[in-house]
Amino acid sequence: RLEIIDPTVDVLVVGDANLSFSMLLAKHRLAFCHTGRLVATTFETLETLRQRYHEIDDTIKELQDSGATVWHGVDCTRLAVDARCRNQKFGAVYYNFPHAGAVRGFFDAHPFVRWRHENLMHLFFRALCGFVTPGGSVKVSSNSLATGVRFSDIIGAATFNEFVHIETAPFKEWQLRRYHRSFGDKRDARHRPEMDRYTSQRADHDMVYSFCYAPIGTPLPQVPIKRPPAVSDLLEATKVCLCGYISEEGMRTSKFMHYHYKASGAHRICEGAEKERAIQDLYQRFLSEISGQHVG
Repeated sequence: RLEIIDPTVDVLVVGDANLSFSMLLAKHRLAFCHTGRLVATTFETLETLRQRYHEIDDTIKELQDSGATVWHGVDCTRLAVDARCRNQKFGAVYYNFPHAGAVRGFFDAHPFVRWRHENLMHLFFRALCGFVTPGGSVKVSSNSLATGVRFSDIIGAATFNEFVHIETAPFKEWQLRRYHRSFGDKRDARHRPEMDRYTSQRADHDMVYSFCYAPIGTPLPQVPIKRPPAVSDLLEATKVCLCGYISEEGMRTSKFMHYHYKASGAHRICEGAEKERAIQDLYQRFLSEISGQHVG
C-alpha cells in the first residue's frame, strides 16, 4: 500500500485531475517523515484546471508549501520527450483511474474507440522504463468494471514492459482519507460526482494494481500500438445519419434501428460525398478528440 514505499525515493503522480490525491499523498509522506521528493502532474494546463476547479490555486500552493513540485501539461505516454523529465528517476509512480478521453457519441467499449485505451497503458508503461529505478513501485488504480481502460489492459501492458504484478487490493485499503475521485474531463467546474458510484462502475470495485519494475537487461519488443479504423473501413462498414450518429452495419438490429445516440440534427441517412465528409470528420475525431467525462 502507500506506507510500504521506500521513504527516500522520489515519487511521481501522473494524471491527477484536480491534484487532490497528490495533496493528500504529500501530507501522508510528511506525517511519515519521507524524505523523497514528490512530483505531482496534471494532463491539463493550469488555465484549463482553473476553469474546472475553483480550488486549484489553493491546492497547488498547499502542495508547494509541503515541498512538492507541480507540473502541468504532462502526457504520461511522452515522458521521454518532456524536458522536465530529463535525468529524473523515480522509485514510485501513481496513476489513478487512467482514461484516454472520450469521443463524443461513442461509449468506451465501442470497437471504434477501444484502441485508444489499450494504447494508453502500453505507452504509459513503456515510457516509465526510462524513469523508474529497478525495483521501483508502480500503482495504477482502476475500476474492475471499467470498459475503457480495463484491468486486463493494465496488467497486460505492465507485464509486456517488465513490470511484475505484485498484488491487487481494494482501493479503500489505501491509507488516504477523504480522497475522492474527480471528473477530470468535465467542463463544469462545479460538477462533482456522487461518491458512491459513477456511471455503471460501482465504487466497491475500485482496485489498486501494484507492480515492481524488474528489467532483465535485454531490448524490449516494439510496443503493439493499435490504429483507428481506416477511412475506407468506416465507409464500408458504417451507416451515417445527418444527426451525427454513426453505427456499425452489424449493430443496426431492430432493437437499435430507431435509436440515435445524442442526436444533434435531422435524422437522414447520408450517402455518397456527404457520407464521406462525415467519415473523414469522424476519423480526425478518433485521433484528436478528448471530450465527455472520465474519472481521475
